[in-house]
Amino acid sequence: MAAAILLRAWNLQDQSIWYDDYNCAGYLGCDRFRDYMVIIRHQNPEAVPLYYIFVYLWAQIFGAAGMVARWFSVLLHGATAWVLFRAGSRLAGRSAGLVAALWFACSPWQVWHGQSVRPYPLVALLSALLLWMVIQAVHTGSRRTGWAALLTLLVLPWVHLTSLVVLPPLMLGLVWVLWRGGRIPVRDMLLIIPLAAAVWIPLVYWTLHLPIVSAGAYSMYHPPDAVRSLFALLAPDAPQRMGEVLAGFPESWDPFLPAMVFLRDALEWILAAIGLMALTATGYRMFRMADLFGKGNAAPEGSGLAFVWLIAVLPPVLLVVLSYAWRPCFMPRYLMASAPALYLLVGAFFARPGRWSRPAAGLVLMVPLVLTGITCLASVTRADWLGAAGALWADARDGDLILSAASLGAPTLEYHLADRYRSTAPTAEQPFRIFRERRTICGPGWVYESSLKGRSVRFGITLSPLQATEIGAAYLEKNPGARIWIAWTEEPYGPPLFEQFASCARSRFATVYEWRFRGQFAVRLIRAEHPLGTAQGQEPPTGCAVSEEEARNFWEQAAGNAGALLTTDTVPALRRILPAPLPADLISLVGVSSTLAAAGYAAPARMLAETAASRFPNTPESALIRGVVAALTGEDCAVVDRAWDRIAEQSAFYGLFGKAVRARCRGDMETFARESARLDYMGIPLQF
Repeated sequence: MAAAILLRAWNLQDQSIWYDDYNCAGYLGCDRFRDYMVIIRHQNPEAVPLYYIFVYLWAQIFGAAGMVARWFSVLLHGATAWVLFRAGSRLAGRSAGLVAALWFACSPWQVWHGQSVRPYPLVALLSALLLWMVIQAVHTGSRRTGWAALLTLLVLPWVHLTSLVVLPPLMLGLVWVLWRGGRIPVRDMLLIIPLAAAVWIPLVYWTLHLPIVSAGAYSMYHPPDAVRSLFALLAPDAPQRMGEVLAGFPESWDPFLPAMVFLRDALEWILAAIGLMALTATGYRMFRMADLFGKGNAAPEGSGLAFVWLIAVLPPVLLVVLSYAWRPCFMPRYLMASAPALYLLVGAFFARPGRWSRPAAGLVLMVPLVLTGITCLASVTRADWLGAAGALWADARDGDLILSAASLGAPTLEYHLADRYRSTAPTAEQPFRIFRERRTICGPGWVYESSLKGRSVRFGITLSPLQATEIGAAYLEKNPGARIWIAWTEEPYGPPLFEQFASCARSRFATVYEWRFRGQFAVRLIRAEHPLGTAQGQEPPTGCAVSEEEARNFWEQAAGNAGALLTTDTVPALRRILPAPLPADLISLVGVSSTLAAAGYAAPARMLAETAASRFPNTPESALIRGVVAALTGEDCAVVDRAWDRIAEQSAFYGLFGKAVRARCRGDMETFARESARLDYMGIPLQF
């Protein structure tokens, strides 16, 4: 337990909040629990509420800082190690429990998730608790423990839906026990069915009413190849083979990089070999015990081992098969509910009596520990937004413009500039504040007056390298002594255009300085000065914007024949605000129309709002487009009020923006400033 907490607490203060963490930690500033759950429901469409309830209560007691939320996960993993020790001790003796708990504590995969602000640490704890209760119930015949196992199983899917993968092996394990001589508890079954219905019918309702998700949101899901399928079964803890932990080695290790990569890969294959031996040996022992005792005389130890073995083996196989037979639904983290069973099998394998068992177990535990050292402990494992924020705190000066390219929409740079990861200070006392009531158009975008460590700067969001360089050039034309900062991440899920920020900046500015902060996804930061002259209408460099054809295709698909007269003026604007070739779906229409309206392109914005209303009637998103566009393009505030009344009826999430949007439409900048600051602290800034 101490080892689990210590390894996860290591460099916790340096682990930035990245996109997935932000989708929980970023919203902990909500004053009202209802607002928090409304945001979680919208921003994490697949989320179920139990973990988020607990972490919100934790934040109310200890503070809403990101690092405080990480400590909740650390302590959950400490409890999980203790539960695994108890479960392993009941399964195969004290040595088995110790090895299982230490394997979990030292796993690089578990250390990674034990530092996250996501539901997986709670999944691991409840899964370990379920295994302990099942083993205890089978070994002792305790009816009370059996009911405890059932209640744990019923609660588990309320933490993460993918934990349902443990249900088929549990049912098969029950069949095994009954076949080996158990009896069907008719009275208990009559109680279990209505209890399961009472707990899971609301879960079914919750799942069937998920918010709309863009078609591209899950484009990173692919059926696992042969190697990943093998490691899913034998060694889910292998970070590189599973593609889960992509931490960069420290820069000081660069001279030894080939050797470190070889060591990492070798250790991961050793993990797989240990997993294979554990599964084979315990599976053989399980069937041998069944043969020894015969039908009708089931060995409790054999039945307990059968449950654990089935839970370790079937879920990864099931996810791989479903990914090929149905649709891609495999992610290594979805094995969190079954991984504790594998740790118990490893413990049982090394707990056999023998002269070399304990020394071998101690030596083998060095494998995950060394892997953890080189993939998690020696370097920053998340996108290092803290490093980028620190550079801006140190080097930005009065009058500078900071542009953030947030490919996944989470305002992670703003979060770390405000030091919300380490501090629970209220908005007025944070080192970075954006005054959204003080907004000016700047080239093909807009910027806000801001305060950074007492210095007056400007801040803006950019969606493409072309837009960033043109905003920067327009800003420097008005403020010749200023400098332009652009921050973005290198990530596989982001638009390919984002890879070109540095080269596009060098084509537009005479002086460009670059920083690269290593991590799972490297954070890039550039400072540009002295713009170069560019001929009016000149084609932007390759890779700095979507092509004219791609922008035209989006407009024609979105606006149809009705938008033909606006094509000539709209396509150049789209080339600056489209981060990638987008489909003309509802989510894209929301973003593009709002951005066009905020940038001053009223006519095409209204056209897209009308298109969304006709194509997707009676949806909160289409109502949102009309309300935002009306507010940003100077329409009658009565129209905005009516639109927002409809929006609030259809979507509690979009309704949260109503006060700010209405105040801006009326020109009530005092109310708008207060409401926009509140939204910033809630983690859902009004970017327009």
